[in-house]
Parts: sequence; C-alpha cells; structure tokens
Amino acid sequence: MRSESTLAFSKQQNDAKKIVVVARCVYTLLGIKALCDAHRDWQFSDARADLDELEDILVRPQADLLIIESDSLCPDMSTLFSALNDYPGKTILLTTSYSGGERKVNSKAGSMTVIDKSRPLAVLTKLVQKIVSAPQSNSSLSAREFQRHPRKMEREVVCALLDGQSPGEVALRMGISYSAVSRYKMIALHRAGAKSLNEVITGHYQALFSG
Repeated sequence: MRSESTLAFSKQQNDAKKIVVVARCVYTLLGIKALCDAHRDWQFSDARADLDELEDILVRPQADLLIIESDSLCPDMSTLFSALNDYPGKTILLTTSYSGGERKVNSKAGSMTVIDKSRPLAVLTKLVQKIVSAPQSNSSLSAREFQRHPRKMEREVVCALLDGQSPGEVALRMGISYSAVSRYKMIALHRAGAKSLNEVITGHYQALFSG
C-alpha cells in the first residue's frame, strides 16, 4: 500500500498549477523557475522558443498559465500565436519598453496580460497568483481530441472542409469544438504556406497531407 505521505505528495502534484514558459533569455527562465519553486503549488515547465514547440502548446492546451517572452517571438511565431492562442485570460506577455514586444502580437481584449520585465518581481508574483487562482475556462480540448495526433486532426479537418462539409458539421462528426476546427485549419494552412482553402484547391500543397 502507498503511504499517506506518498498519497499526499501525489495529490499535491495533481493540484499543482502548471506554468509553461516560452523564453530564450536564461535569466528570465531562471527567475520564473525560482518564483515557481518558492510556491509549492506552482509547477514550472519551460518550452523551446521555436515554431513547432509553440504550435504544440497552442494546439493542445494543458497549462494553467502561459508566459511568453516577446523577444522570443520571430515573425512566424507571432503570427501563429496571434491566430491560435487558446488560453483566454491565461497568457502573460513579458516585454520591454524598448523592444516593442506588445506590437508583435494581436490578441482579443482581455485574452492576454502584458507586463514589462523591468517591473518589480512582486508585481509579476501577484499577477501569476491572480491568474492561476481564477476559475478554469471551458475551452480545453475534449478527451477524444487530446488523444489524437495533431497532424492527423489537421488533415481530417482540411479534407472534410475541402469535401464541402461546414465547420459545424466537421465539429459534430469529429467530436471537437467549433473553435478547434478553425484552429486546426489555420495551423494546416500556415504549415503549408497557404492563406486559404481556395489556394489549397488550386495549388499543390502536399505538406498538408504528409508527416
């Protein structure tokens, strides 16, 4: 039998708030890790600041809070983040007054909090506490969607749309949300370098159906 201390530790891990950080700056990563280490119920996780890693994070939301360093966002990453961010009210953008980081990302009002890295650590701590303690959004992926490979989901969505099915019909048949249909379509088009389904029909976009 598992000891009471082991069970308590497992429960603590399950109750921990997962904070995913996308950053290139080592000092930023170490600073936020130290902040999380000081709070027993905050679980720190860093992600590589590259396109594939960001895409996976956005397609399969699992974190209670997403912190992104604006200086880590190249133009392609900024476009992807603006189009696919599905962490409403659960995103912090770390920026600097001289880098213009806030202008790198277009987002809906209230979906993202911008904070300058020069602000005192206490400001970021209170902000993180407020966000991770807020009620969970109902926009997370369904269990069925989470278990399927993202690339296969992209292909299935695009093929269904090209076959003339409406987004609502695709969502109902695949057991996913309407917004997920749009998200997978946008990712597939971005990966293939196409701007619309019409371009897919008239062009040769094998990248959509490979991998």
